[in-house]
Amino acid sequence: MSLFVVSGATFALARQSLVLTLLAIVLWGIAFGGAATQLQTAIGEAADENGDVANALLTTSFNLAIFAGGALGAVVVDRIGASVLPLGMIVLALIALVTVGRGRRAAFPAGR
Repeated sequence: MSLFVVSGATFALARQSLVLTLLAIVLWGIAFGGAATQLQTAIGEAADENGDVANALLTTSFNLAIFAGGALGAVVVDRIGASVLPLGMIVLALIALVTVGRGRRAAFPAGR
């Protein structure tokens, strides 16, 4: 989650820099690519014997979130402009980071 924050900040700073934009894209790709595996592990640990149901709900939630992000992003770009997207990314990633921090003991218990 912290890598999403860093990539969002890099996007915000990258307005006229191709190198920073490419760096932000790479950081975001690494964060997004690893997120699904980490989320599946966490939800499986937290759900225990209900792991199959939890993973099905995670997949559905992930797909809904991608849809909602795309739809909301289109509205934001149309009404306000693309320059605010990195700020939204940072805010949402910070909320997710706090949520992950608060749930880490259930999702990743010590000794496993």
